[in-house]
Order: sequence, then C-alpha cells, then structure tokens
Amino acid sequence: YALGKVAQRYYAGGRTLGTDALKSAFTRTAEEARGLQQRYAPQIQERARGLDVGKLLKELRA
Repeated sequence: YALGKVAQRYYAGGRTLGTDALKSAFTRTAEEARGLQQRYAPQIQERARGLDVGKLLKELRA
C-alpha cells in the first residue's frame, strides 16, 4: 500500500522527490496504512466470514 502510494506521488510530481523525502513519505504512509488496517480489520473479518468462495470463483472465471 505504502509503496504504491509513494510511487504514485513520486511519478505524479515529476520524479523530483529526493531520497529523504521518499523515505519520510513512505514512513508516514505506512503508519497511516497500519492505522487503517486496525480501524477496518473487524469489518474485513466480518465480510470474509460471509464470503461465498464458490460464487467468487465463478465470478473470477467469467
């Protein structure tokens, strides 16, 4: 997640971020992602319990 977000920022900004700025942005984004994971983990687990794997496989094959 963090790597993708930082890469998006880097390329959208014309590849002008330096090493320190990239490291800082990655650290901030990774911490943000950890917070999101903790916040939404119960909802993700609840939805996963109700997941119909057979139906999902049929949709993926279509």
